[in-house]
Amino acid sequence: MANANRSVLNLDLDLLRTFVEVADLNTFAAAVAVCRTQSAVSQQMQRLEQLVGKELFARHGRNKLLTEHGVQFLGYARKILQFNDEACTSLMYSDMLGTLAIGACEDTVDNILPTLLHRVTTLFPKLTIDVSVKPSPELHSMLEKKAIDLAITTMSSDSAEQILLRTSQTMWYCAADYRFRQDEPVSLVLLDEPSNFRALAITLLNEAGIPCVLPMSRLRSRPCVLR
Repeated sequence: MANANRSVLNLDLDLLRTFVEVADLNTFAAAVAVCRTQSAVSQQMQRLEQLVGKELFARHGRNKLLTEHGVQFLGYARKILQFNDEACTSLMYSDMLGTLAIGACEDTVDNILPTLLHRVTTLFPKLTIDVSVKPSPELHSMLEKKAIDLAITTMSSDSAEQILLRTSQTMWYCAADYRFRQDEPVSLVLLDEPSNFRALAITLLNEAGIPCVLPMSRLRSRPCVLR
């Protein structure tokens, strides 16, 4: 049984922010990110290690790598900062009214969109959310016409501010009994143009010198698809 009289540490949020920056950059040269000198960052990390009573970093050449305790502590530090920032933001904007129009392409509906909606509704409980699921090219057109406030899409844009939410590996998929033959073109199943995946698939096959059959040409053949 834990000792009920044992003192509980009060962690300094400022130290935690510096700790996360240092951990992400693998170096104490995170001074620019936290607006401090490198020596000040080193002193902060020494204070944090003294506070928790554990060694959080180990020197590896010029870099500082997390120890086992450092890795364990990093996850909690991120959560503490996240909850702190969300709590403060929620109080600041809890009375915000209006409608936020969000456009999302199908590739983001099952993964990115639910998490984003949860965070938005938590921070802005009185805000009405209007979601439209459309192909990426149509979302870009809607942004330009100001029909939506923001878009979650797999296509980049030169005319709008962008934030990278997620990266994922692009892979080829085929039928279980599909066998690639050098003397036969690859039959593709692709999205309609314009599509990043369509352009990428065709470009990669052309660079490899592999002929391909685009959709609607040989629908009865066993397809290979890039997603």
